Amino acid sequence: MKSFKNILMGFAIVAVMSFTVSAQKKDDKKDPPPKPKPPVVRPEGEKRPPKDDRPKKPSFSMGFVAARLDGEID
Repeated sequence: MKSFKNILMGFAIVAVMSFTVSAQKKDDKKDPPPKPKPPVVRPEGEKRPPKDDRPKKPSFSMGFVAARLDGEID
């Protein structure tokens, strides 16, 4: 009897859930208004300087650490 009660309760829950889902599908949805186009930005005038692709020299602290590791600085 207990298993019959559980099956009947499960069936009732599934029936109620399916009813609520079907009720939500019939909602009239209004489409949102179209978004305005973003403004177009066109660079004019000064040009950018060319990119420097040379490797950068290590900073002073890195040189100090390298010299300390080599034994040049006590």
